[in-house]
Amino acid sequence: MTYKWAPLNPSLWLLGGVLLCATPALAAVGDADDDTISDMQEGRQEGRDSDRDGRDSDRDGMPDYLDLDSDGDGIADILEAGDADLVTPPVDTDGDGLFDYVDVDSDNDGVPDAVEDANGNGVLDPGETSRQDSDSDGDGLLDGDEDKNFNGQVDPGESNPFDDDSDNDGILDGVDLCPLAPEDLDAIEDDDGCPELDADGDGLRDDLEAGHACLDPLHPDVDGDGLLDGVEDLNADGIVDDDETDPCDADTDDDEINDADDNCPLEFESSDDIGIRDGCPDTPGDGLTFDSGPVAGDAAPDAGADRDGDGLPDALEQQGCTDWDNPDSDGDGRWDGQEDENHNGRQDEGESDPCAPDIDPVGGGILSCEVPPSSTFSGVGWWLSCSCLALVFWRRRGTKLPRHSRG
Repeated sequence: MTYKWAPLNPSLWLLGGVLLCATPALAAVGDADDDTISDMQEGRQEGRDSDRDGRDSDRDGMPDYLDLDSDGDGIADILEAGDADLVTPPVDTDGDGLFDYVDVDSDNDGVPDAVEDANGNGVLDPGETSRQDSDSDGDGLLDGDEDKNFNGQVDPGESNPFDDDSDNDGILDGVDLCPLAPEDLDAIEDDDGCPELDADGDGLRDDLEAGHACLDPLHPDVDGDGLLDGVEDLNADGIVDDDETDPCDADTDDDEINDADDNCPLEFESSDDIGIRDGCPDTPGDGLTFDSGPVAGDAAPDAGADRDGDGLPDALEQQGCTDWDNPDSDGDGRWDGQEDENHNGRQDEGESDPCAPDIDPVGGGILSCEVPPSSTFSGVGWWLSCSCLALVFWRRRGTKLPRHSRG
């Protein structure tokens, strides 16, 4: 029988070439320990495997490509590999450049994988935090920030990494300033997560303010006068005492000056437009200027018995002709207390009349009583001379000033 060489199918040539070229690569992708991670990936050095050379991550004397737990964390490499494909790289959960099978803290939360997966089964069981989730309960705190000693237990002083609200006050541990103490101890919440007796910091207890007619445990100055409620209610009893301003009234003495700006918030400021509007009643002065406010050394503000500050007591002016609301009753430019110099309510020798502009009966004043010459003396002249005479008699010295008429 005679054989003839036939041309080889080109497809077979191509297949043969692929197999020939691929043989070294396939040979290199071995898995001596059957952990689904290639020997090359685990650091096997070609040609020296008989000496067990290669990377030894946990330094236990066994190279990684022969070690079923390369990092010695108690979790088998096959569970940390991520998949069974030898070609794909292993998982690196925290992206730190170390694959999970050689990283003892795969999620970089501070708690070792051996603690988080305590039974080493690669499954998240009850009572375990996740080795692949740095915040297992999703409360905004890393597991290692909650399990501060990294022992996998909730110890005193630690929040619970298995519970997003350790104190069950409705505020997540990550934003709760007091995650171990519930906010709602007094039925009042200000959202910081901490219990406090005085939520608004005004000096008054929340339970006192909560039961008060106008006070508010979340508003430190309910009347808006610029003073904290606790500054006004000095003894913090919720009652306005005689020496206290009213935390529910911005103007305790009703003088149209806020308590915070009122130098005498318990004393009515005269509204006669006389003196300084400082909240204090005008006090008797020197007849020229008005004193106002507390006097140094006084235990309390001056009572203020001279409303217009003219130097004459109100009681005296009420009995005479001068006006206790007007320091210059006759409008002659001199205050009543300057004209009635001894402040006795009478026009004495040497004093001018505070109830009428100065009149000189012998001429030169506002009204002259000089009688016209005889050549022009007439009925009018007689009337004027008699009027002046009557005026002179009316103004005799020592006469009590007439009572001022008030409609």
